[in-house]
Amino acid sequence: MKSIKSKIVLFALIATLLPSAGLGLLTFWQNEALVNDGVTRELRMLADNVSQQLNGWLDENVLAVRALAASNPVIEGLHASSQLENSADTAQTQSVMASYLSSVMSKLDNIVALAILDPDWQMMASSAATAEAGEALKNWLQTAPLSTIDGSPSTFPAGVEAYYYMAATFNIIFPVLSDDNTLNGYLVATLDSGTLARQLRETRKFSLGEIILLDQAGKVFLSSAVQLNQATTLDQGVFSVLRERDQESLVYDGLAYSRAIGVIHTYEKAPLFILIERDYTDVQAAWVELRDRFLILIAILIAMVTVLSLYMGHTIVAPLEKLIAAARSIVNGKLDVHLQVHQYDEIGQLATMFNQMTDA
Repeated sequence: MKSIKSKIVLFALIATLLPSAGLGLLTFWQNEALVNDGVTRELRMLADNVSQQLNGWLDENVLAVRALAASNPVIEGLHASSQLENSADTAQTQSVMASYLSSVMSKLDNIVALAILDPDWQMMASSAATAEAGEALKNWLQTAPLSTIDGSPSTFPAGVEAYYYMAATFNIIFPVLSDDNTLNGYLVATLDSGTLARQLRETRKFSLGEIILLDQAGKVFLSSAVQLNQATTLDQGVFSVLRERDQESLVYDGLAYSRAIGVIHTYEKAPLFILIERDYTDVQAAWVELRDRFLILIAILIAMVTVLSLYMGHTIVAPLEKLIAAARSIVNGKLDVHLQVHQYDEIGQLATMFNQMTDA
């Protein structure tokens, strides 16, 4: 049978560990939830900031393309091409338009290709500096979604489409209207997103998360993380869950980090998603530090309680052991037994009564 001392020690340990462990676990859960909520808010704010930057970058270029679509050389060139029947004159007019587009493009840093289309979407002139650029533009025109090319001339909205041409680029398309609001054709501008990429990297310097633009298939379009390229694709299951959560955070195997917490923001002006990722290990650092401090505190409490309970057990068990030895002496026939009484609690009273009994 266990001694009274061991029972006292066990009871003291249980009385210490149960409330401490319960309170610690509750604190951990609450702290983890608070940390995740705080990180989620930070990621949302960064996603909104990136969305505003992307809006500013696109709006600036859209204004330039809109002004170009309303310029006289483009309007008159398309009108003249539609009136000419001689192929030589038509070719000359198209050559003049192509030269005009090239001269304009040289003054616009973000534009890598310009093209003028007739109302039937046939290319009339292009400033594409390389055959690859021209071919990429033609391929985009063949696969452009109807939402970007539909609509009446008077209400035709500017369509923006993101696609890949040797790098991440955007296509902006505007209708070219005559003075009487007749549709003459379309102006297409292919934008180089290098400026936008530099802006994302600058923003990353002042934030804790990586900024990643994804296309509709979850493929990396642009990123502030240098280790990511356009061949990287987010896991489709994770991509689907993030889109369903609608800016709610998710912990997953990330693109920029082995373990990441991230949110997705749907960008409305282009078929893109803004993914903000943060290293989940860094997020948990504060939680881990709190856990380690709690474990150290528990270890100190256990050591203190153990020492105190051993002392208390000794103050109870030692006098009892003396009483047991004295009673054993009496059983063995030795009656001149006298106990020294040094305490005045219940055990001291028992020792005094034992002495009175042996005296009697």
